[in-house]
Amino acid sequence: MPIYGEGGENATYYFPGVSNNLPFLSNPSIEDYMALVTSKQDGDFELYTIRADGSDLLQLTYNEVTDYQPRWSPQGNQIAFIREEGTSQQAVVMKQNGAEQRVLIESGVIRMDWVTESQLLVGVAQGEVVLVNTTTGSMPSLIEGIEEWGSLSPTLTHFAYWVHPQEKVRELWVMNIATQTSVQICTQC
Repeated sequence: MPIYGEGGENATYYFPGVSNNLPFLSNPSIEDYMALVTSKQDGDFELYTIRADGSDLLQLTYNEVTDYQPRWSPQGNQIAFIREEGTSQQAVVMKQNGAEQRVLIESGVIRMDWVTESQLLVGVAQGEVVLVNTTTGSMPSLIEGIEEWGSLSPTLTHFAYWVHPQEKVRELWVMNIATQTSVQICTQC
């Protein structure tokens, strides 16, 4: 399978017929970069891993529904992804080899990102953000009413997000994930 793009830690690779937004795992215990990809090779979107040189394609999910937005955990031991079954978007976690798939949230999942090896920041319907403990299943609500998902800081300690309290008013907020406190950065920015 040919690969297009430049190498390196922050590389983006393009696999024919596969999404161009590829999350990568760069882990000292793994010799080559391993990409998580979504592909429709069997008729519906499934998750695969593949080495950066195009070798070792491994299908991780096998089902009749759509699996997408895969994310490596910080240490590369787990993968979180969204499973769309009918009108339900579920948060699912599995081991890096596809084993032990567990549904953490049954419906309404919009987006998610890892914070620690056992914590997922998950955006759900109606603008709520929850912090899911993938070991215990607990999920305290952190934020309600966000309008746009922002991003995590490179250190995975802070989360930026947008709120629109009124028409044509846009506020940028940053939350410290450990203390679960948010600070407004600007209005109309």
